[in-house]
Amino acid sequence: MGTYREILRLKVRHSYYQANPIPINIVPNDAVAFAAQGLLIRRQGEDVLVIADATEVPSVLEFAIKPTDLSVIAVTKGADWLECPVITVPDSKNDVDFNPLSGTSGVQKMGDLVLALLRVAPQTQGRRVTISFDAVTSFWAYHVIGPGSKSAIIEDPEEEIFFDQIDPVPLPDGRLAHVLRSRTALPARARATQRFALKTPSLFGSKTLVPVLPAAGHEFVSVPVPGSSQTFVQSDIFISIF
Repeated sequence: MGTYREILRLKVRHSYYQANPIPINIVPNDAVAFAAQGLLIRRQGEDVLVIADATEVPSVLEFAIKPTDLSVIAVTKGADWLECPVITVPDSKNDVDFNPLSGTSGVQKMGDLVLALLRVAPQTQGRRVTISFDAVTSFWAYHVIGPGSKSAIIEDPEEEIFFDQIDPVPLPDGRLAHVLRSRTALPARARATQRFALKTPSLFGSKTLVPVLPAAGHEFVSVPVPGSSQTFVQSDIFISIF
């Protein structure tokens, strides 16, 4: 038996989680074949290491990036609940962005969903590969009910994001929610940095109704574009004023 050596080191980045842990596991897609090749997988902090006890290394290894929390699929741009995306790492690149158009490998298996399959060639002298995922972007739509909701406005202290009032939306209980939607789509974040305030005009400028509004979560809806067959992604946030 020879000396084990590192032939591959994998790291995953995700703009939604940023510095927070990403709820995923990286495992060999065929654990039996992986072990038969004299390979072992180890974790070192954020990194996944593949070590080998062989003179020759496999030409290609395939891993499954599996969510430990299904919300990771919801917040990942280009993730697919039905088809299994494939990331093929070129030999000439060690930093790869997830591209959902790069292909799929069959249908997802319910109860065993994957964020993506990863195909990468290890190297005898070791190779370090980083895979980066982007977060979904969506238009934030605050549905406001209660006193002052008709005249409510949303202010961004940074004066970067602006909101428009759109048509009211009926709620299941029959009440109408007055909706304020962002003009631009915002990237989802586990810890959003936006600090929007809900206000209403008054004789002395404006009155604060909610000093810091909650940020969008990881549930998204597809909204049709008026007069078009296209849709856009929206995050609904519900606010009650008492």
